[in-house]
Amino acid sequence: VIGNPPYVSVSEIPSDQKDYILSEVYSTTQRRVDLYVAFIEKGFSLNAQEGQLSYIIPQPFLSQTYAEELRKYLLDYDIPEIVDLSEYEIFEDAEVDNIILSLRASNERDEVLAIEQDEDPNKTETIEGIEKKISKADFRKMFNTMYRLEINPSLLELKESIDNNSFRLG
Repeated sequence: VIGNPPYVSVSEIPSDQKDYILSEVYSTTQRRVDLYVAFIEKGFSLNAQEGQLSYIIPQPFLSQTYAEELRKYLLDYDIPEIVDLSEYEIFEDAEVDNIILSLRASNERDEVLAIEQDEDPNKTETIEGIEKKISKADFRKMFNTMYRLEINPSLLELKESIDNNSFRLG
């Protein structure tokens, strides 16, 4: 399945629909959620064990608090790749940075292939660029389970050092 779910904040939909999206029907929707989070969860729940689901979604999914529960949830499954398209205007009429998130219902991989697109896919019609593998365990270590595609061993070491030598205020 390949999809482009709606990018709409629940604050912009009728209250009965908002209540449904934020109800217990969806385990990953919370607070100021965007509709695409519910679409991903529903699509993933309908996906066959051997099927693959790929969505082009807003890049803020990687770090925004409203998607934290979905990011945690997806780490228990395969995330074959995340393609960062944020340097390119994918949709003419939209001012949003995008990624492609691919998912599988199995849990065979401990790593995610992150691809930083290095040429405009509107011109090349291909997905290719700088590739690196990121451990799902590294995503779990990030604040709010952020999917930091720029993560590397040096940054992880620095984060661990800061965490170990700091104390929280308040």
